[in-house]
Amino acid sequence: SNRPRGNHRESIGYYSGKHHLYGYKVEVSVLPTGLALNCTPHARGSVSDITLFRENAEFHVNALKKQSSEVNLPDNDPLHDTHPDEWAVLTDKGYQGLEVDFRAIHPKTRRGRQPLTIAEVNQNDRISHDRVIVENYFGRMKTLWALMADKYRWDEQWYDLYFKTCLALTNVHVRLRPLRSEDGEHYRRYDYRLRAIGVDGEEEEEERQQEYRLNRRVRVETNSRRHSYADADATSRRTISEQDELSESFGSEGEEEIVTQL
Repeated sequence: SNRPRGNHRESIGYYSGKHHLYGYKVEVSVLPTGLALNCTPHARGSVSDITLFRENAEFHVNALKKQSSEVNLPDNDPLHDTHPDEWAVLTDKGYQGLEVDFRAIHPKTRRGRQPLTIAEVNQNDRISHDRVIVENYFGRMKTLWALMADKYRWDEQWYDLYFKTCLALTNVHVRLRPLRSEDGEHYRRYDYRLRAIGVDGEEEEEERQQEYRLNRRVRVETNSRRHSYADADATSRRTISEQDELSESFGSEGEEEIVTQL
């Protein structure tokens, strides 16, 4: 979205360090069939993904719980030993540590300077391959509705209504026309454009900050010189005044000497 009005302290809550943009954040779950469900109310952009997930824990617990008819189905996916009664949810790298409370499968990240193992790299590739349906869905959504593909310029109170409406209509469209790989390409193109906007905005902000610092330094130096001139002028005046006093005193002594000689 556009940067909210107000001072920096008020607007910084909408800034997403992950996307380098001001905006709102919504959590949406996408089924393997390509349909979306459980759209949460929007949060400020600074709220982390994992925080949104935990705040929506009630839904995830119910959605991931295995039904009685599903308990005996084959399940050899990761974390089956620690969460035997749950189905898995695939997440991105922003959900590190979520597997403690949920059966969340996410790509591995490097530990310091230690590179990933071949097995971890292969697992990351499999997760990304399976999660591509999420990119395909939002690519379709952004293609259908310009409101979802550009900056949001309307009142914040209407955002949830607009977003959920677009989500429901996208589900209808997906039912009629299943998702395709080109939908993911559309998503990546829109995502790249928004990230470019964020980078440009950061560069403009940096230029403004540099200009502000330069102007401030000039003002400080100007004021410093002005005070120096004022101090020098005051010193000069005191010197002249002292010289005048000395001249007057020398003049008086000379007159006294002349009178005495006379």
